[in-house]
Amino acid sequence: MPHAGAHRKKIGAGIQMTPNVSFLLQKWGVADVIGDNLVQIEELNMRRKDGTLVGHTEIPIVERALGRPWWLVHRAHLHQGLAAVAKRLGAAIHINSRVISLDYQEKGEVTVETQKGDKYHFDLCVGADGINSIVRSTLFPNIKPDAKTTNCAYRAIIPYDRIRQDPIAKELIQKLTMEVWMGHNAYIITYPISGGETFNLVLSHHRPEKVYSTQPDVPVEEMRDVYKDFDPRIKRIVDMITETSRWPLLVTGPLQSWSSPHKNVVLMGDAAHSMVNHMAQGAATSMEDGAFLAKCVGAVTRGKLSLHEAINIYELERMPKAFMKQQVSFLNGAIWHLPDGPKQQARDAAMAPSLEGKYLVRSSNLYDDPQTVLDVYGYDVEAHAEQALARFAHGREALSGFDALIPDGVKSMYTSHVKKKTRPSESSITCELKSIIDTSTRVFFIIDALDERSVSDGLVSVRQPFLHQLVSLSVQTGISTLAISRPKTEIAAYLQTYVSVEIKPRREDIQSYLDSRIVELPDFVQQRPNLKQCIKDGITEAVRGMFLLVRLYFNLLLDQGNEKRYNVYEHAYRETVKMIEHQSADVVELAKRTIGWIANAKGPLTVAQLEHALAIEISSHEFD
Repeated sequence: MPHAGAHRKKIGAGIQMTPNVSFLLQKWGVADVIGDNLVQIEELNMRRKDGTLVGHTEIPIVERALGRPWWLVHRAHLHQGLAAVAKRLGAAIHINSRVISLDYQEKGEVTVETQKGDKYHFDLCVGADGINSIVRSTLFPNIKPDAKTTNCAYRAIIPYDRIRQDPIAKELIQKLTMEVWMGHNAYIITYPISGGETFNLVLSHHRPEKVYSTQPDVPVEEMRDVYKDFDPRIKRIVDMITETSRWPLLVTGPLQSWSSPHKNVVLMGDAAHSMVNHMAQGAATSMEDGAFLAKCVGAVTRGKLSLHEAINIYELERMPKAFMKQQVSFLNGAIWHLPDGPKQQARDAAMAPSLEGKYLVRSSNLYDDPQTVLDVYGYDVEAHAEQALARFAHGREALSGFDALIPDGVKSMYTSHVKKKTRPSESSITCELKSIIDTSTRVFFIIDALDERSVSDGLVSVRQPFLHQLVSLSVQTGISTLAISRPKTEIAAYLQTYVSVEIKPRREDIQSYLDSRIVELPDFVQQRPNLKQCIKDGITEAVRGMFLLVRLYFNLLLDQGNEKRYNVYEHAYRETVKMIEHQSADVVELAKRTIGWIANAKGPLTVAQLEHALAIEISSHEFD
């Protein structure tokens, strides 16, 4: 295990081991190593920035409901515990070994090289190398973690002994609690770590500009000024901070893949899905990844599935979970940063019943909201992995029995042509198909993209005979046929006796889809409602009812990095040319001439004008 850090490097400050991962620490034996440095709190108090209590969570009740502890720990103690157990299990950890390159192109082993020139070889390389991942940048060079907003954070720790000496601040530490002070574009969250001897603070705030890297040695006066109007008790503690740095809150993804094409390199944790910190789920989600991946790789070592299958299962199941965590973290940050006004009042009112010990059906305190608690903190990653592996095994068993259902004639035909590297004729396929129909009670015949069946193969017509056979087969045998096609006069003529239905998205369907994705566009779009509506209307009109184009056009918008006019037509043109080139020579020539006239005309052409233009033969001076 190559590790970039040096042996005695100081590591961060506090971290929450919420119930969704605390049970993993217990199961792995890490909790025993960390021991008393794991802290359990009595309660969570939600406050307005002036200290007014607006929400309350009895943490022991949450722990009892889930059957798991809620721990707070110093990052250094967590690292020590994980490393100790890993070594005990046989892991070799090479410190001060930052990876600078990896070679994964071949299907075999992965070669990793460190800054010291050492090379290591693996069957599977897991890139758990954080937000600045060299593994991710090798797999996906164009993917960069992004600051979605101007939100960032200070971090600090203060000894409890010092706070006890302050007559005002000491009131906050009479019990071991987690406290949150919420304000407009700024909040403070505090909790105990290191056996209850250290007071951990995370101070969220916004800057005029986005922050993309850690800014060390920020003047403490600048930090104190942000929180000058906060509760005098917490302000006294903030004033005790003598040095601090500003940390960016960067988001990675969501990515389309976490792995290499051959599935011998895979990402996990912040390398795959870094998120904002407002739900304390960054490290927790990384540990979930590790637990899930371990179950999948374990199945590989037992011969239950291939490595390729294991990584596919890991990605399929974990990617939606990580994205959900990213979204709920954004949501909680928005809730905690609300300005005074109707939304803040509604937030506080939704939390208020908890102050009287009443049961909440829903709450704006997501640490206390029943559904969020179950979805996030009640999640059992190992049970999820076992269920996913069981579903895969069951599906494969079902498919293995499918071989018995394949008729002998089809098997024989396939085997014969595979050996000779030939293709069966349409007549032999039709003959075999009729044989299958004769021995079946009912047959459903489904044809997708019927219009993409070539009109001709060179000089031989192929679509018409295919349509003729399809209609004849239906008349002779009574099979139920479903054919999907773009509107084509020729196809419609052959299938005119069949019931036809036009499948076309409504304008509301397209706009609803765009509403769900518009948040993915850059900030300058989010800040301009008129521009957002213009984009939605423009795409809706441009696609002319073809829903596949909606996704294409929107994804092209995501690739743009500035406010220039978005040009989807160049991409659409290239894709159209690719489709055209798979047709017959005559069709290719006609299509290219059509595109040529449209592209080079001085103005829009009517259908009649285009027909006349195409009727002209080059170098001819007469109409035929």
